[in-house]
Parts: sequence; C-alpha cells; structure tokens
Amino acid sequence: MDQLSNELASNSNGNTVDTVNYSPVLTKKQKKEFDFTRYPRRRIALMFLYLGWSYDGLVTQENTKNTIEGAILEALEKTKLIESREVAMWSRCGRTDKGVSGFRQIGSVTVRSTDISGEGVYWPETSSESNRICTTAELPYDRILNHVLPSDIRVLAWSPAKADFNARFECTSRAYIYLFPKGRLNIEAMQLAANLLVGHHDFRNFCVIDMNNARLNSSYERDLYEVQISPVNSESGPYQMFQLKIRSSGFLWHQIRCIVAVLMTSKQTGEKEEAFLSLNEVPTGIKPTGSQAVDDAVRVLRLVNTSRLHELQTQINECMSELQEITANPKADLSTGRVGH
Repeated sequence: MDQLSNELASNSNGNTVDTVNYSPVLTKKQKKEFDFTRYPRRRIALMFLYLGWSYDGLVTQENTKNTIEGAILEALEKTKLIESREVAMWSRCGRTDKGVSGFRQIGSVTVRSTDISGEGVYWPETSSESNRICTTAELPYDRILNHVLPSDIRVLAWSPAKADFNARFECTSRAYIYLFPKGRLNIEAMQLAANLLVGHHDFRNFCVIDMNNARLNSSYERDLYEVQISPVNSESGPYQMFQLKIRSSGFLWHQIRCIVAVLMTSKQTGEKEEAFLSLNEVPTGIKPTGSQAVDDAVRVLRLVNTSRLHELQTQINECMSELQEITANPKADLSTGRVGH
C-alpha cells in the first residue's frame, strides 16, 4: 500500500509512471481462429428433409440466398464442420424447384471429425502430428446441424462414406410423389396411360427444353422404373386423396409437371389408353382430348424439337458473331443503324 501511495504522489507531482503491460482483451474480430489442422476429415452422407414452400428451390443460385442448400452450407460453416465450401465438396442426389418439398434427400460432404479411428477418416496434409487431437468419439453431426438449421429443414441421419462418394452421380434412382384429389378424374384410365411411361424412352416432349448451349445436345432419354397411382386414404368420393409416384433414373426440367398435366387432362373423359402418346413416336403427337386449351398445350410441347431449336440457336449465334465483327471494325460506318433496335 505504501508503494502504491508513493507512486500516486509521484504522479501527482508531474513525474511519469512506468507503463504496465497488461494482456490485451480480444474483440470478436480478434478472437483466435478455429484450427482445422488439429482435426482429421471424413466423407459422409447426410439424409435430410425440407418443406420447400418458403424457399426458392433446393440448389444454391446466384440471384438469391433463399435456398435449402444455402441454409445447409451456412449451418456447416457456422458449426465449424467444414473449413470451406471448396474443401467440403458438397453434392446432392437431385434438385427440386421453388416450393417443392423433399423428404429423403441425400447429400455428400467432407467434414471435420473427432474420431481418429473412424471409417474413412484421414488427416489433411497441413496437419502437424504434435498438434492433433486423439479422441475416438465422433461428433453428432445431425444434432449439431439441427440446432442451427431453420425448423423446416431437418437432418434425419448421417453415415460414413467412401472418400470419392458423390451423392449426385452415385444415385441409383429418384422419386417424385404428387398428391391430388380424385375429383372427376378417371383413375383407372390414368394408370393405364401411366403404364406406357415405364421403360426407356425419349422424353423431350415431356419437358421444357433448356436453351443453354451446353445442354441443347444433352440426352433426353431416361429410364422410368415405376409410375403408380394409389389412394392415400379410404375416403370415397371426389375429395378422396390419391398419390402419383414416379421413380426414374433421373428427371428432365419440368418433366414431372408435363407428365402430370397430360395424365390428368387427357384422362378426364376416360379415353382408352391407345389415345395416349407413344413415346417412341415423338413427332406424331396425341389424339385430340376434347379440350382446346389442352390440345394447344400438347401441340406446343410437340413442336419443341431439339434439332430445330439447335439449328435456330446456331443461326442466331452466327448472326451475332457477324454483327460483332462489323461493330468491332474501326472502319465500319455505324451511322447507318444501331445494334439493339
């Protein structure tokens, strides 16, 4: 106490006091970064579900952050389960559009681990042996993610996977389920028509053609394994609920919507199955359904022909290329017209 009093008295007389070096208080930005090199990594598969009504689709997009996949990746980053999205190498077995829900979606991702003896666990090249953890208890990935994910996105389970597992390319089949009331639909006739979809077919007339140059030459052939219409409840009458389940090797853009529309509209009058389009005869179209709106819609689908679209797109590209050459030439007289008008 006497020493402290002397120091205070000395300071009051204008004398300087030696500065004491205290440990600095770290702010949020200055806090020590998480050291991922202390942890091994492993490839895992995640099974998750989501209610898609409030989202702009499953897959991340450049024009919106409101996607299911975006929320999952943010949760992985927030919980320090992944070091970066590049290291994570995230993939999912399928994609769903805006407003569509999924109940057994599978994703694959590389995460940090706390089980050094776990299946497929490996150490990153930047890891130092002297700084590594030595535990054998694994992180509860599902509980950790569900704690920070929105309530309409849930991780159901996780499983170890091989190092090169890719949920998209190793998926053996995908399934869509549509729920609808019976109304005036002829369920028996719809099922007979649906049976014709099963097998290997060219479905270009049952999808929206993607005008992306990289996809115009893509195959429109798919294997449909199952198309089944079944009741959901035992209630009878027009309000009885049915489900349409379609299982396939993969789906084209809006393929399911086109199939459902044709099945529901062309079968309201109970036509025979021969009236339904044979997929092996794409150019012939289907017989009239009795509805002008439906016939026009089907006619538009039939006119969407890949080869003609590709030819048109090629001509447009060639025209644009010639225009660019003209406008880029410093000797060109641009006073004769304006590009873009």
